[in-house]
Amino acid sequence: MEYLNGLGIDDKLRLKDSRFGTYYFTVDQVGSTRELTDADGNVAERIEYDSFGNGDGSSLTRYAYTGREFDIDANLYYYRNRWYDPQVGRFISEDPIGLRGGINPYAYVGNNSTGFVDPKGTQRADANGFTKEELESAAGMRRQMASWQPPKYPDNYDWWETFWAEFNQRNAACVREIFYTPSEILSQPDVQFVLISLGLPEFSEFGTGAGAVDAGEAGAAEVGGAKAVEGPTIKVGDLDPLHSPETSGARPELKKLSDSDLLDSVKNPRNGDPLKISTETGKVVDGNGRAYELLRRALNPNSSITHGTRIPYEPYTPNNSAFPQW
Repeated sequence: MEYLNGLGIDDKLRLKDSRFGTYYFTVDQVGSTRELTDADGNVAERIEYDSFGNGDGSSLTRYAYTGREFDIDANLYYYRNRWYDPQVGRFISEDPIGLRGGINPYAYVGNNSTGFVDPKGTQRADANGFTKEELESAAGMRRQMASWQPPKYPDNYDWWETFWAEFNQRNAACVREIFYTPSEILSQPDVQFVLISLGLPEFSEFGTGAGAVDAGEAGAAEVGGAKAVEGPTIKVGDLDPLHSPETSGARPELKKLSDSDLLDSVKNPRNGDPLKISTETGKVVDGNGRAYELLRRALNPNSSITHGTRIPYEPYTPNNSAFPQW
């Protein structure tokens, strides 16, 4: 028997059996198998349970209540670290993580079996399989990002704000754990993988993040597909703003600029504030607002600005002479 798994934990999509044929899983809010249908959508088998998993069982699959394996001989479900007895609604052994899993070491999901699951047999989790600890960690947030579908691209490039607004609204209690600014996203392979899995543009021209300033191509680099300029340049994808977007302040006028005008504002700043990058840290110390706008557009498939677009900058070396040398 061959199973096709989805992206989530205990996420069975299809089974193929040489004897019975091919069937597709239909599950409820906690991932319990409710129906198996054939390729034409006809229901081959329907499974009923009570709230703690007692049911008729299946003649086609062993993956049933909350998507876990049912041992028909022992009448128990296997939850990876221990066995669960649906007749009493309890695990048959103590929680291997002790009181971290709850005050009752035998309880199943705090007796709230219609809203929570426990795929590892250790700790209550939400219907997507995320425990409280995971939801409060950056790693858990990345997993949530991978399992959540972002909004479709609109005609303009404001989809990035829409994406974060909806994502933050869904995870308000955990948003404080997201430490990724746009520039950090560009420099972290695991986060890049998550963004790719969300259907965002291919990230084939990513830089290496902080310290990736390239001052060795002076006078020979194209800027936004335009003429060559003198001085050091850096890829948009390598920009690493020193300040957060909140600290930098809103720059609504930048959003109104075309791609070419935005690039021109970097090449020929009218107010005399060029993009400055520290020679010590590689971070953008002046021009953070424009840096964030460039990064935002580089994530937009409709923009001509990409992560590989090179822009000029002015090297900045801090004056530490006023500080004592120890």
